Amino acid sequence: MNKTLVVYYSLDGNCKLVAETLADNLDGEVDVVRIEPVKEITGGKFKRYFWGGTQVFMGKEPQIQSINVSVDDYSNIIIGTPVWAWTYSPPIRTFLKENKIKDKNIAMFCCHGGQVGKTLKNLARVLDGNKVTSQTDFFEPATKDKDENQQLIVNWAKELQQLINL
Repeated sequence: MNKTLVVYYSLDGNCKLVAETLADNLDGEVDVVRIEPVKEITGGKFKRYFWGGTQVFMGKEPQIQSINVSVDDYSNIIIGTPVWAWTYSPPIRTFLKENKIKDKNIAMFCCHGGQVGKTLKNLARVLDGNKVTSQTDFFEPATKDKDENQQLIVNWAKELQQLINL
């Protein structure tokens, strides 16, 4: 079993771009799963950021749609999240609570509009019992410096290919 799962949540399309680009540039069997809340945050940008940040500070775990994969079927898991209030998003928190991930090769990325905060550190902490092989961040890859960000994602995929022996 040397399968890779790319699992992500994306509100504005940034993590979606990274996840899909990674999957397209990794060799081997790669599945991509988008985490989707049952009730997505709607409204304008400010309203979404306000309610997203509120969910973080209140420790909310929003209900998410069922996924049709088992994390146990994968040896490599790549997790992507937007930065919300300087940490990972509540939908990813729910996914991690519902799916006990142990003894896996883990890579993680976050997408942000300016600051990573403790996102990757906090994510690594809740993934204790796994081998975190790589982590990185991207500054608004779907809207800022698209060509440069695209190349950064492709380069990271090449690095991951070697690190987790896909």
